[in-house]
Amino acid sequence: DYYASRGLGDVYKRQAYYFYRANWNPEPMIYIAGRRNVNRVKPLVDVQVFSNVEEVILIVNDCQCGKMKPDSLKVCLFKDVPLRKGRNEIEVRANDSKKQLIDRCTWILQ
Repeated sequence: DYYASRGLGDVYKRQAYYFYRANWNPEPMIYIAGRRNVNRVKPLVDVQVFSNVEEVILIVNDCQCGKMKPDSLKVCLFKDVPLRKGRNEIEVRANDSKKQLIDRCTWILQ
């Protein structure tokens, strides 16, 4: 594979791992897809989350941007999420019966 031979396939394998984990592993989990794409050029972005919990909360720069139940493929897609110029803290949360799950990443709007 062209991309895998150049190390680019690793990104897709990592995301695929979390997608399959959300679908096949009963252990509650949450993961922000596309997290490695740190530098952003559009002020409105889609935030994709893989999760097997009942409801996911998206927080951007300490402001709650929405709640969503994962679809049948265990994916939440928050559309047109606004970013501010510079550093943006992206966080997703979910409550499991035993603990709160949190995943975070930083995206920078150029």
